[in-house]
Amino acid sequence: MKLLFVSGALLLAVFATRCAGGTETASQPAGSGPTASEPTISTPATSSSEMRPKAPCGAADIFPAVRSRIGPQVVRIEILRCRSDYARVTAIPDKSVCPPTCYETYEAYVRWTGERWHVVDFGTGIECEDTTTLPPLPAPISRACRALGYLQPTIVTTSAFQMPSRNIGCALSGKVLRCDVLSGLTPEPKRPCELDWVGLVLPPDRPAEPNCAGDTVYDPGAPTLAYGEMWHGAGFWCESQPSGLLCVNPRSEQGSFLLSRERWEGG
Repeated sequence: MKLLFVSGALLLAVFATRCAGGTETASQPAGSGPTASEPTISTPATSSSEMRPKAPCGAADIFPAVRSRIGPQVVRIEILRCRSDYARVTAIPDKSVCPPTCYETYEAYVRWTGERWHVVDFGTGIECEDTTTLPPLPAPISRACRALGYLQPTIVTTSAFQMPSRNIGCALSGKVLRCDVLSGLTPEPKRPCELDWVGLVLPPDRPAEPNCAGDTVYDPGAPTLAYGEMWHGAGFWCESQPSGLLCVNPRSEQGSFLLSRERWEGG
């Protein structure tokens, strides 16, 4: 920023001189500036990151922001991690008034702005380590978790995908998610099927159910959803796991299923 400012000032001075009609080079006073035999000493620019104060990670520094955002019931905090201008803390409430008034213990994520801490978000069930929670963490918390050094899953948004085993493939058909298992649904549903039990379908407003069909949506050319990665489309969320494929519809309490070579669960 310092070099840019100096360069801008020099350009402005040259522009003003030319506008005034001057064509001569300004003379330099004797004794000022380097001679031909003297080296020129330049001062390196200071980056904005070097100028920015380091985030203070003490509980006394972070506590006021947490209490201001959550409420006066917070009497202390425990710092779980603090780095890269972010902190993750546990906000502990006053338990001496419980009952009749009982407050929850919250997880809070705070960010250092260079001058003060402010709360990004807080709540329960938003631990950075729990990457199996579907749907995944909200974007602001996910960014905080990454800055704090917690690994976050990759999210895939293609219309179709397949598992690394190349035995399960899924595709969106309108607002319905269909996932087929090439080895067949095991165990087979007890009701009759004139074709084959190829997999499961998950509608947007109903529980998952077995699918009796004579075709398949499995596409060998579809992107592979690696273990630990997540897929998102039409409001559905799926996670690829070594134990199988887990998919949920957050809009429905019963909208979830688990599909693998050995078993399936739906509803």
